[in-house]
Amino acid sequence: MDCAPDTLSEASVSALMEKVQEVLERNLREKCFEMISVVRGFACIGVVNYDKGQRETIRRIWKDCLSQLELQKSLFQPVLFSIAAGSAFQEPGQLGASMREASVLIQERIVKGTGRLLERMGTPSALRDSHVLEKYLREITHALENLDMEQSDQAVAMLTEEVQRTRDARGSEIVELAVSAAGVFTVRAQIPERKEHLEKFRRQCDQCSSVEAVFACLNEFQNQYIRELQIQRENDAVRPIRKAKQYIQSHYGEPITLEEVSSMVGLSPAYFSALFKKTEGDGFVRYLIQVRIEQAKILLRETNIPVAEVCRKVGYNDLKHFTHTFEKAVGVKPSTYRKLYG
Repeated sequence: MDCAPDTLSEASVSALMEKVQEVLERNLREKCFEMISVVRGFACIGVVNYDKGQRETIRRIWKDCLSQLELQKSLFQPVLFSIAAGSAFQEPGQLGASMREASVLIQERIVKGTGRLLERMGTPSALRDSHVLEKYLREITHALENLDMEQSDQAVAMLTEEVQRTRDARGSEIVELAVSAAGVFTVRAQIPERKEHLEKFRRQCDQCSSVEAVFACLNEFQNQYIRELQIQRENDAVRPIRKAKQYIQSHYGEPITLEEVSSMVGLSPAYFSALFKKTEGDGFVRYLIQVRIEQAKILLRETNIPVAEVCRKVGYNDLKHFTHTFEKAVGVKPSTYRKLYG
């Protein structure tokens, strides 16, 4: 059963799959010597034992079950159903091979469409030998170096185009290609607990009912982690600037130099100056002036201390220079500002 991600709750999936199991068993029991079925998540997995002369009847029943489920769309929306049948064998020891075949065949729905009985394995296509993963590796490495989502999208688009160019690509090959690409991505991105992330991704691919959905899933998988890496890189850049601003707010009344603050946050003066301007939009010196002038305005409004003392309290030693800087920033001299707002 296929449905869009997060469309159904776990309880809803369980209830729907129990209904599917009931439809299959009700239709097949009379024509089988034995039947065993179990529900595992979005799949109903079963073994049927029947007279070999009933093969076509069993196939027809499977198709009828799909039709019955289709007719109940009001109950099952928005879900899609497909059935895959492994080869029939006469020895119980060969059931494992039949089950493995069915698990590969069910992936054919992404190329052949849902709502059908999938049988008979096709021959492998040229997709596995196309070296497309090597091309993907180059593309996604550039995307990760730049944390560029557009480049990330282009890497997936390249995979999609390669699949479209490959004649008779099998659904299982396409899913394995997407999972392999996700594995390459997690290695390049140095994602921790990559095994768990890849298992989750494979489960998401198992719920895709088309080639487009598989690669959309890969696209979102990549971009989710690129977004996280962007935030991490941004935080790494912002952290020293935040620390520097806190230092300025606490020490604006003291002589402060760019070299002193850059050393305090562990960066070179040149890099710190460039990073500060990029992050804040203003240079370090301009920011320091703004902080000092804002503090001077508070002192002028809320205290009666002389302007010369205000000058010293906000880190200036030259009253003339302070007056000129204040007037340039505020539009009036400190004494005039006090008369207006004090």
